[in-house]
Amino acid sequence: MIYDFEEEYKPFAFPDYRKKYERDRNFKQVHIFVDLYPDFKERKIVGFEKITLKAIYDDLETVELDAYEMNINHVKYDSIECKFNYDGREIVIFLPKRIKKDSNIDLEIEYSAKPKRGIFFIGPDEYYPKKPLQLWSQGEDEDTRYWLVCYDFPNERSTTEIRITIPSEFYAISNGTLVNDEYKDGKRIMHWRENFPHPIYLTSIAAGKFFVYEDEIDNIKLHYIVPEEMRNFIKRSFINTPDMIRHFSRIIRFPYPYQKYSQVVVNDFIVGGMENINATTLTEFTLHDEKAHNDYMSEGLVSHELAHQWFGDMITCRDWSHAWLNEGFATYMNAVYFEHFLGYDDFLYELYQDELNYKNEFSSDYARPIVTNIYQYPGELFDRHLYEKASRVLHMLRDELGDEKFWSFINSYLNTFTGKSIDTYDFINLLKEKTGKSMEFFFDQWIFHAGHPVLDVSYTYDNSKSILKLTFEQKQGGKEIPDVFIFKLKIAFYHGEKREVKEIRVSERKQDFNFQMDMPDAISIDPENTILKEIKFERTQRMLIHQIRYGITMEKIEGMSALSKMGGSDAIECLMEQALGENFWAVRREAIINLGKMKTEGALRALIKIKESLSGNKLVDSRVRAAISEALGNFIGSEEALKALEDIIRNETKYLAISKAYESVGKIRHEKSFEILRDGLSKDSWNETIRQGVMRGLGELRDIRGKDILIENSKLGKHVLLRSSAVLALGKIGEGNKELLPWLYKYLRDPYLQVRRAAVQAIANIGLMESIRELEDAFISEQDAHIKRSIRKTINEIIEGKREREEIRNLRQEVDELRKKIMEINEKVVK
Repeated sequence: MIYDFEEEYKPFAFPDYRKKYERDRNFKQVHIFVDLYPDFKERKIVGFEKITLKAIYDDLETVELDAYEMNINHVKYDSIECKFNYDGREIVIFLPKRIKKDSNIDLEIEYSAKPKRGIFFIGPDEYYPKKPLQLWSQGEDEDTRYWLVCYDFPNERSTTEIRITIPSEFYAISNGTLVNDEYKDGKRIMHWRENFPHPIYLTSIAAGKFFVYEDEIDNIKLHYIVPEEMRNFIKRSFINTPDMIRHFSRIIRFPYPYQKYSQVVVNDFIVGGMENINATTLTEFTLHDEKAHNDYMSEGLVSHELAHQWFGDMITCRDWSHAWLNEGFATYMNAVYFEHFLGYDDFLYELYQDELNYKNEFSSDYARPIVTNIYQYPGELFDRHLYEKASRVLHMLRDELGDEKFWSFINSYLNTFTGKSIDTYDFINLLKEKTGKSMEFFFDQWIFHAGHPVLDVSYTYDNSKSILKLTFEQKQGGKEIPDVFIFKLKIAFYHGEKREVKEIRVSERKQDFNFQMDMPDAISIDPENTILKEIKFERTQRMLIHQIRYGITMEKIEGMSALSKMGGSDAIECLMEQALGENFWAVRREAIINLGKMKTEGALRALIKIKESLSGNKLVDSRVRAAISEALGNFIGSEEALKALEDIIRNETKYLAISKAYESVGKIRHEKSFEILRDGLSKDSWNETIRQGVMRGLGELRDIRGKDILIENSKLGKHVLLRSSAVLALGKIGEGNKELLPWLYKYLRDPYLQVRRAAVQAIANIGLMESIRELEDAFISEQDAHIKRSIRKTINEIIEGKREREEIRNLRQEVDELRKKIMEINEKVVK
């Protein structure tokens, strides 16, 4: 796809956003010790804190610390009561004497709080009576201030100590080593100390009835900690942790830097995982049963959070604008582990998924430089640019430098900045020093500017001179997007089965490259998909088929996507060959998905043949079977597609394939779809995977008869992921209809952020002006940065899109009716 950037490009920052800069302070935060007394019934904490600061300059008279929504009882310096001002967000402490530069300031602070953020109390209630009683923290980005009096910004590092008093049957995990564990007066007191200085947002505590599985690798103590009722799932999720530690240590040539690594699974965690220093917290959703395995694997999440122990904990961004140094590295190292664990093809396919995730955000939401200081809330920056695009940038840097220089530099980076908070300029300057390469153009275009190259490629062949000419024209444009990207690019030429790879350097807006050779049977641009880009490259069907049959993995995937747009029996035959004969699961999956996108009778027959051929073959990767379920959803009104989906629902054993089948039953909008979806409500599965598919199917069906089912499954008491799916589906069946809005308004204030997020999306889909007041009220009370941004975006889109929505809805109905008639005609012809 070639974007018209003047129309499609959307900026990240709203008009009222202003630049933010690294925070100033007049002291160094050296050490924090806190005696913590949680009250699980009242959801309250009492803290007795000793904090050591060091004056940065002479005659220091006051210090300012973060303390959100606390009751501060007293502050003491050297046993002397200190006066202080407190506004509910910041405490200004007046020291009883002037402090000299580099002198320590030891303060004692007694406080209490009922935190809204930062620390969370989880327990049984009227809707979830079996939920375990737990406490856990989540500090990123700046929420530790809700339960510790501290300097809460990543440009400061300190050691920490937590002593917590909990019920005797509980276990508490925190950072560092266990100093003491004792039982006293019917309580358990656990004391943890972290001696590696770290930003305060990486400080954590979790307490509850946990089962602790202990392991060890190379004198590193490993703890896998889960709620007691989930103990049987431990090995499936964490068994490869030792292998990850060894592989990362080997490839970056830097050993794991701490004495222990704990992973604790908690209920109702608000993100997937959090890399607290040597004590990662993870969502309960990562623990899964055998039927879910392979379709879902914990290795991606576990390797990401483990990688942070070097990239994000040992070395940390000192300002949120530079957080790609944390998240980009962790995302890339996840892919690097896949290369070791699963193979090179899986590595490339993981990077391809990173690309798709980033491009989805780029095309549907906004584009921004990876490093930008124009934002309102730090949490807004934790997006697909910061994670997936930055991962791809690191991969391109690796390609520019070569493997040996890249990993040697990463080792220098780790050795140079261990225990420090840095920014992108530190990274670039060290790269110049260690490699002799300035690479300024690289970081300017990929990190400090937005977007990516959009290439229009064409070829001509001069038979008389045997010269192939390739013309590259860069089409990208828009604010903050470079007119010209500079990058090296590999091109593969095929003559029969012989493959020749040449390298060019693209450095101009329009450029010709000449190659002396016979006319190739296939030309593949960027055969391993190294460069992050959009590309339009028109080739003959014969060339694409040759590329697919003889090419490597990413060439096959790119070729199949282009081939499916051409259609025809030869294209179908080629895609069938790949679906049935290719070894790598992702190529088979992509072949099947592209057959579905063709939406022709011939493609449908091919999919059914593939389904029948693979049916019951447990050696076939379950993700390939799930792709069949997904692809069949493209054939609106088809009786044959419906029968195939019903067969999958009856005979498939894996949750994902069944869930996708129910979703596709809704998509084809057959007259029997509603009854089939209703029957699917009886099927239990891990994380309600199957019923989630039923909810999505009802949303795709857009049949108002599904309203009561969706409302029932959106209520408190149901699994939170099921509730979110039901809420999203309500937005689809209620598009343009205000009848469902009262339900959705209620969910804007739901206790679960997944449901609130879904409610905003559902209201956006309905798209009525009358929702704006409710959205504005929700914006004021909302605590989550991503949801606040989503609310603001939704308000803007409702205002801007009011006139267009009715026209689009009518057009979609006409297209659906036309597709249905075409399918009916085709079926009659076949009969």
